[in-house]
Amino acid sequence: LAVTTAAALEPLSVVDQRGKSVALPRPPQRIVTIPIPAASNVITVDGTVDHLVGMHPSAKEAIEQGIFGAIFPKARAVRSDITGQSFMPNIESLLSVRPDVVIQWANQGADLIPAVERLGLPVLGISYGTEDLARGAFVMYGQMLGKEARAAEIIAYRDKMLKRLDAALSGLTEEQKPRVLHL
Repeated sequence: LAVTTAAALEPLSVVDQRGKSVALPRPPQRIVTIPIPAASNVITVDGTVDHLVGMHPSAKEAIEQGIFGAIFPKARAVRSDITGQSFMPNIESLLSVRPDVVIQWANQGADLIPAVERLGLPVLGISYGTEDLARGAFVMYGQMLGKEARAAEIIAYRDKMLKRLDAALSGLTEEQKPRVLHL
């Protein structure tokens, strides 16, 4: 039996990474994530797959082939036909999952967000490429889901890991430090 809290029924406003305030009538129950890292990040903050109804096919492939799919097996059943390998949404598929909000790239093409907004769907834009942007996305997801404390835990864990890396690498010259390619 699900217990509904008053906060779960309240309207909210979330500022996305475009700096735009996006009004939502309540915390979203049906979320579509188009950027590849967003699906796993939303699930991580939410602690469940129950609110995710669509994701990018590459995000789903990574979930199916990696440890994330073993931890969250329900993620394997989430639809991934809402976009092709590009990030332009498949309008019919996107509308068929009836999302309360769509997460879309804010910095990967000027037409990506307007293509969703023209459908009358709320869009939260994310950007990617720096640690600060990643942290901002976690904060945004926490606000959107009413799970700000969980987002803060994730950021605290990232801080802890960065401190461990800094300590392990301190005293090494640039030539001595391992080189990493992170894709």
